[in-house]
Amino acid sequence: MKLTRTRKDLTCYQCKKSIAKGEQYAKKSMTIGRPQDDAMEMIDGCPVMVCHGIRIVNKICASCAI
Repeated sequence: MKLTRTRKDLTCYQCKKSIAKGEQYAKKSMTIGRPQDDAMEMIDGCPVMVCHGIRIVNKICASCAI
């Protein structure tokens, strides 16, 4: 996994330890639902985009990434 340096203090998603400014961390994306199932619908005459899922990027510390 590619590591990057942080510009601000963060918290690791897995172990809940703090990641200090300047330390390295990794990004791991998490999918909730099915983002590819987006659809256009008409609600009260207005076109609306209905999303059935999202992607979230979690930050994890270097020790958890290995």
